[in-house]
Amino acid sequence: MAEPCSGYPFRCTLVIFAVLFLIAGFTDTIHLADRSYWRTTSGLVLAETEHVRRIEKLVILFRYFLGAIFFFS
Repeated sequence: MAEPCSGYPFRCTLVIFAVLFLIAGFTDTIHLADRSYWRTTSGLVLAETEHVRRIEKLVILFRYFLGAIFFFS
């Protein structure tokens, strides 16, 4: 059985982003769109890209600094 997006990866990406924007619009109308939601959603989207290794190398440099800011804020 073939994967659902094996032949059309660009179309699958568009569908995923469309669903994400619909969810974001819905949560904004019921006032649930805060910063933590956007951080989580963007992290989930970026984790599935081909650039995940490069992002990890970039973020690992700031891990302790960002952790300190998170816990002190």
